[in-house]
Amino acid sequence: MDLLAQYSGDSGDGDDGDGDAVTTTLRPAKDLAPAVHTAGKTLVMDGDAQIVVSSADVRNLHDPAKKKIYYNAKYEDLHAPLAGPAHPFRADGAARGARNHATGHVETAHLDRFAFEEQYNTFHARGYGANPDGAGVVGDAAAAQREGGDTVFTMSGAKRRKVRDDALARVADGA
Repeated sequence: MDLLAQYSGDSGDGDDGDGDAVTTTLRPAKDLAPAVHTAGKTLVMDGDAQIVVSSADVRNLHDPAKKKIYYNAKYEDLHAPLAGPAHPFRADGAARGARNHATGHVETAHLDRFAFEEQYNTFHARGYGANPDGAGVVGDAAAAQREGGDTVFTMSGAKRRKVRDDALARVADGA
């Protein structure tokens, strides 16, 4: 641009350039495109055409059968209900692939073998057991309060003998 400003327009024919000189001036650039607000908009390919849609309409949905995802998914996207057509011949409308067991979806979990045996045997022997979420008991709450929440493995030897003798006495009276 500096060279254009220094150019005097001399043609070399001996003219002073005081009468017929053509001057060039630079005009400011104009943006002829309209103002477009792109906040909240996403460009989506629809076949060969590109269309602009709202960002709320475009989500990264993942396949629930996959155990790994390689992007930072939002909580709402991960825990959204499965979308898709309803099964025409099932009462609940869910496809068979949404469940891995006849009564629902079963997930594997680590559980200490001793803790499971303790609660299992306590429930079958006394009618109560600890609630898995840690709040209260499952089953006969009155029996749990009467026994003080003891399990079959935490009883002392004397208490175990007393319970055994009471059970044997009830069997002898009934026979």
